[in-house]
Amino acid sequence: MSHRLLDTPRREDGFTLIEMVMAMAILGILLAALATGMSLTVTQSSQIQDETTLETESRAVMDTMVRQLRQAYTGDTTFPILTATPTTIEFLSPDSQTPFHNRRIAYRLTGGHIDRALTTSTNTGAPPWTGFAWSSFAGIPAAAWATAVSQVTSTTLFTYYGTSLDPVTLRPVLLTGTVDPTQIGQVGISVTLTTKTGGHVYTYNTSASLRWHP
Repeated sequence: MSHRLLDTPRREDGFTLIEMVMAMAILGILLAALATGMSLTVTQSSQIQDETTLETESRAVMDTMVRQLRQAYTGDTTFPILTATPTTIEFLSPDSQTPFHNRRIAYRLTGGHIDRALTTSTNTGAPPWTGFAWSSFAGIPAAAWATAVSQVTSTTLFTYYGTSLDPVTLRPVLLTGTVDPTQIGQVGISVTLTTKTGGHVYTYNTSASLRWHP
């Protein structure tokens, strides 16, 4: 009795050329989406870090400025604010030492940043205050200025209010034009900043009322 041997077809597992092309195309799309997602994550992280750093620095400077203005003091018949324009201010404010020195402090808005300059009296306790490195805003040396906040896009920084109240609004009267420093009772501060990454814009507003008048 004879037996017929039947050939059993062998399985050839694998991908056809078309399947490989389709798989590569799908993989390419997935990789492109992954790369885009990672790029967006890095960009957003950079934006958040830039914004957080800028906001933290600006708030610290504004808070310091407000504290110094509230403590503005001369101790005699002169007024503590010496210079007052929309972009500049100069005033006297004591330090925290005992006995205290008085300080001549100046801020200016120029070239997209806020600069600060400071000089301290050599004597303590009471006027006349002596030993300042300069005697007027115009006389502040260029080397005395240091950048406190950058990336500023606002064109003005300060507004000034008198010591009397408006009878209608019951708020301090806004001083306009050329401001007489001896009439200032409150200083408004507003700064607009723009982040380098993403161009996010935000504005910080605050004010300081003078606690001492001659």
